[in-house]
Amino acid sequence: MRDAVIILIILLLVAVGILGYFVHSMSATLTDQKRQISDLSAKAKTSSLDLQEKCAKQAAWVFKDSGSSQDSMATYQNHYNENLNKCFVMMADTKHVAGNLSHFRQLMDAFEGKDLGYFLKNVTDPSGPLDCRVTLPSGKEEHCSTQEEFEQLAKVYMQ
Repeated sequence: MRDAVIILIILLLVAVGILGYFVHSMSATLTDQKRQISDLSAKAKTSSLDLQEKCAKQAAWVFKDSGSSQDSMATYQNHYNENLNKCFVMMADTKHVAGNLSHFRQLMDAFEGKDLGYFLKNVTDPSGPLDCRVTLPSGKEEHCSTQEEFEQLAKVYMQ
């Protein structure tokens, strides 16, 4: 009986030793995986910042090339959309044309030059916009009747 207890104690000690080894091994593996995730996250953040910088430069070029920069009321906003992996530019301008005050906004893919949306309104005419539309990522063209609707539709690109 005494020998059986000694064998049982030895088996328990061996089992505890084996479990300790596995716990240590798993802990080391988890630590290594956490480090790898941290490294990948840092690389992704750097890559995202690089893409945002390229987007900002391209949007500035598109804005300047559009001729809008000559007008002091013209502005633009750029956005690199990580989900769509694309750069977008939203240009806005207000001009006096033939005695009328017109306001427009244009949404474009900054690199492809693709027109994705347009809002044009004669500010002095309360009847609504002359043109308001946004092409969604699905390809479907949505028409709108206010600048707020235009902004809401454009959010899919600009957030």
